[in-house]
Amino acid sequence: MYKSRFIYRFIFFIVGALTFSFIVLFSYEFFSILKIKDKELQEKYENNKKSLSLIKEEQRKLIYSMAFLIASQEEILKEVNNNNKTKLYYLLKDKWDVLKREFKISELHIVDKNGKSIISFTNTIFGDIQDLKDNYLLDLRFDVKKSLETGKPISSLFVCKYFYGIRYIYPLQYKDKIVGALSIGKSLDTFLPILKKHLNKEAFLIINKDSLKNKLLPEIFSYFNKNYKDLNNFLIIGRLDPIFIEDLKLAFKEISTDKYHTPIKYGDTSFLLSLYPIKDYEGKNIGFVAILEDVSLIFDNFYKSVFSMLAFYLVMLISLIVIIFLVGGNLENRIKEIIHITENISNKNFSVLEKYSTMVDEKLKKDFTILDEIDFLKLHILKTGEELKDFIESLNTKIKKYAKDSLIDPLTKVLNRRALSKIIENVFDTSKLKKVPISVILMDIDYFKKINDTYGHDIGDIVLKDFAETVKDIISKRDYLIRLGGEEFAVILPGANLEKAREIAEKIRKAIESRSVNIEGKNIKYTVSIGVEEAKEEDKNIYEIIIRADKKLYEAKKTGRNKVVA
Repeated sequence: MYKSRFIYRFIFFIVGALTFSFIVLFSYEFFSILKIKDKELQEKYENNKKSLSLIKEEQRKLIYSMAFLIASQEEILKEVNNNNKTKLYYLLKDKWDVLKREFKISELHIVDKNGKSIISFTNTIFGDIQDLKDNYLLDLRFDVKKSLETGKPISSLFVCKYFYGIRYIYPLQYKDKIVGALSIGKSLDTFLPILKKHLNKEAFLIINKDSLKNKLLPEIFSYFNKNYKDLNNFLIIGRLDPIFIEDLKLAFKEISTDKYHTPIKYGDTSFLLSLYPIKDYEGKNIGFVAILEDVSLIFDNFYKSVFSMLAFYLVMLISLIVIIFLVGGNLENRIKEIIHITENISNKNFSVLEKYSTMVDEKLKKDFTILDEIDFLKLHILKTGEELKDFIESLNTKIKKYAKDSLIDPLTKVLNRRALSKIIENVFDTSKLKKVPISVILMDIDYFKKINDTYGHDIGDIVLKDFAETVKDIISKRDYLIRLGGEEFAVILPGANLEKAREIAEKIRKAIESRSVNIEGKNIKYTVSIGVEEAKEEDKNIYEIIIRADKKLYEAKKTGRNKVVA
């Protein structure tokens, strides 16, 4: 009896090779998606880093302007030259009160040209300290020493006996001679509210305990050690939900020096912990600025992509294995028929050929389900091919849908932040290549947090959707509306110069100003602040325009809200 050993060996070989190929392909796709996820997390980290740099530069300029203002007053310079402590106290006391109250300045200190302290005002955790002692500082304050030697302003991070923070040292010149130096400092923890406001994310400090212990007064260090949470010989300074502490300790151990960020999972929510080193004047790392942000969307998209891809490959593999075994079985039957036919031919019984053809025709006329092996194989292949085609088209439709959904904000149904890299970068490159203008409108709903706190997040969501629909009615079909996150939106205007973009932004502002959301008979009105920027020739990507537009948006917020700044 005929046994098709070769066919079954061949089938098992093909199935094994196919399974191995699918495993390799799945692994490649998996690591590609993993790489995309890691790239998005890295982009989050880098974007925060850029924002931190901007905030740091902004604060540096603020402190510099204060130092310059004081150092430019002739009367103060004269009394520094005369070492008149009493007169300086009365000249500086009111200024110190304003700086401390309005700008959260922590230190105002003047030293003479030899490095001796003339007068100092310091705001500590225990209150105001005003010191008129002749303390010699150059052995401790290397930044002051360098400023006196070079006659140039110096910005540094320094830990003194009262606080840790950023200082700006400004040399004081009287009649073309260096008569001393002015030191204005701001404690790092005063930056936290600024960071939270600009980034809309959790921000706190992680400071090395040894750095504080070696420099701060014992009573001040004791206060820090008692009132702030310990994290592996570091102190967590700032408000942080206690639920994160244990996870934060584990994550802090895992962070390496070449990648200062790691995900943290709490419940169903994924967070990204980003650390940015804080280095003092001598280049020593005394701690980190830490930012904790919700990245659940990135991880949700990652898991959806992986599970969809896995399901796709499993269905494909199982389907192909089934087809291979069916084809193998039919091939075995066909070989049996060929053997039968050749046996009849060898016996000179050629009627079997006609009989076989006639039998096929008769079976097709009677019932197509009663077929010989060859005809059944043909019909089965056609039918299976159609089913496979329908299946692949269905999967492709789903894959396209998943790809589209990953770029759409589920609440407002407009593009989300991922669209910047997936779509808008191409629009920017095209505009640059064709040398046509492209502008960005950056919008932020005013007092949106107050709406959420007053009426609830459900009402806040209705306001977001109303805002998005209103903007979509104003912009053209070739423009792109993107929700960047929270209550912040952007409109990308290909072909629009700054003036045209300003007109559109003003239309949006007026339309929003006239809008109201009716909730149970109560009309909720809201406004929007807008920053507008046009692409410059030197811009390398869309993000550079957005950063400038964000500054204009900040100016609109700072100068009263409900306005357009371009």
